[in-house]
Amino acid sequence: MKAEMRCAELEFKLQKKDEQCEVLEAKLKALEDEVEVLRVSSEELKEKKEVGNVKERGVEAIIDLTNDDDDEVAQLMIENSVLECEKKKAESEVEVWKDKYWKLESLVSQLKLESDSYSNEENGKKWKATVIPMKKMERKRKTDGSSHLESILDSKVIHVGTARRQLTFEIEEIHSKKMAPSTPFAAKSSSIVVIDIIDSDDEPNIAQHAALDSQVSRNISVSSCFAAENEKLSSSYAQNNEEDMNSGEDLPFVVTPKRNEIVMLLQVSQKMMCRGSTLAEFLNHGDPRGGLKKSVKELQEYDPKAVEQCRTFAIRYSKQLYHIYKNKEDPFFP
Repeated sequence: MKAEMRCAELEFKLQKKDEQCEVLEAKLKALEDEVEVLRVSSEELKEKKEVGNVKERGVEAIIDLTNDDDDEVAQLMIENSVLECEKKKAESEVEVWKDKYWKLESLVSQLKLESDSYSNEENGKKWKATVIPMKKMERKRKTDGSSHLESILDSKVIHVGTARRQLTFEIEEIHSKKMAPSTPFAAKSSSIVVIDIIDSDDEPNIAQHAALDSQVSRNISVSSCFAAENEKLSSSYAQNNEEDMNSGEDLPFVVTPKRNEIVMLLQVSQKMMCRGSTLAEFLNHGDPRGGLKKSVKELQEYDPKAVEQCRTFAIRYSKQLYHIYKNKEDPFFP
């Protein structure tokens, strides 16, 4: 009996041990699963660590490069600041030059307006227009035999009440051609012709434009411009219809180089006289009695504004020049 009880007790203990073994086996399996999970996690951590190490090495390299270029970056920043300052300075200078340019433009416009209608006062007295005495010009011509009358311009002149100007020139032994001068001076001498030139076709009151110094400057380049326009004109200038002659852009008259000497007589300012003499010498190549030796192209190369000035003056004095041409007061008209 005791042996059976002992056997039953051992069987019961064995059964409990088996149950404990099963429990332990379950725990072991769970631990194995956990170990597997931890192993996978460990591998992932290793990979992440390697990636982190690579990134860290890259950052360190970048930091090293930045440290190496610090001086260069600082130098570039300084140069950039200097360039900014120079840019601002240049912009300010541009504004200053623009302001000066506009002031000059306004001054030029004002001078152009004043050149058409100008009355200058000095010490409360208006300047009066002057003309060269005809007797003095005739006496000078007879004494030295020269057709150049520039030196007479430096002599004393008489005052007149109007701003009317006279074109005086020498006729080279033209006795067969009848003249109809419009001024009493022309009748006194067979070798001198005087033609009155009013300041403008549209100015009936000549006394309002008494500042001859400012106005004769417009006549300086008339001769050179007239001579240059000589190549553009056709052979139909002899028409007596003023409207037809003034209708086109080309000038309705032909002027020979001799007019260079005529217009030079209008100069009462030494500076203006030099200007007119220079243009005259250019057109006739230094020979006052010679023919026209310069073309329109050469005149444009010498002075790009000469032809346009010619056109302007020709239009301004077209009526008077037509009157001179019609009455045959100028022997140098064709």
